[in-house]
Amino acid sequence: MALVFPEDLGDSQNGHAIGFTAYKSSVFAQSVGNLMSFGSLGVTDRLGLGTPQGSNLQAITTPQANIFMYVPAGGQTAMNWEQEHVYTDVKMARTVANFLGVGGALDAAGVGAAAGYAINPRIEVLFQTTRLREFDFVFLMAPQSENESLNMKSIIDTFRLYSAPRLMQGSWFFESPSEWKITFWQRRGGSWTENTNIPKIARGVISSVVATYPVPGGEYSTFSNGHPVSAMLSIKFHEMSIIHQDRIKSGY
Repeated sequence: MALVFPEDLGDSQNGHAIGFTAYKSSVFAQSVGNLMSFGSLGVTDRLGLGTPQGSNLQAITTPQANIFMYVPAGGQTAMNWEQEHVYTDVKMARTVANFLGVGGALDAAGVGAAAGYAINPRIEVLFQTTRLREFDFVFLMAPQSENESLNMKSIIDTFRLYSAPRLMQGSWFFESPSEWKITFWQRRGGSWTENTNIPKIARGVISSVVATYPVPGGEYSTFSNGHPVSAMLSIKFHEMSIIHQDRIKSGY
């Protein structure tokens, strides 16, 4: 069963939604402290190119939880799709001069300066990597009914639950936290369809969940059932794969 906030998500005024789906981790890693054990994973599995040996495919493709909320792009924090590519500067001329043993001599003699010229360093850049993308989502939640207050608590608890590791029974080892899939939806003709006009977000993990009571600037108070009348939910999401050209062509 999906958790929904607010209750009127999908009506004429709230025809857009963002969905969060939690899945059992596809990386069968266990950790104790800062030590990590990958079991019987092969090289391709560590690179994310294959299915871990002995894995239960159904377990990693069956949703553990579904959450649908309003799209958090308004008065709070806008959503950003940032791609950062890392390059290294390569000073070819200086490297060659030093290799030939003439760079220092030329500098000491001031040959270039005396002639009124500067040595062209021919600075070039060498591609290194593309960083994994990060996304920050901020939801301002103000329940208008008891049912919404219950949903708010359930949503916050679910994010906290599935973003945390699980202590394996009878051991000191932690099982990796769940992975998450994020999708955007829009209401069309009485039914929900995925909105492909917004770049897709690859499967990833939630590294931070912060619940703030009440929302900034508000006064702390509760309903008769004890649930806070408002909360701010902040989520930091990290993709698990690099977005390259082929993935961009596929809508990412």
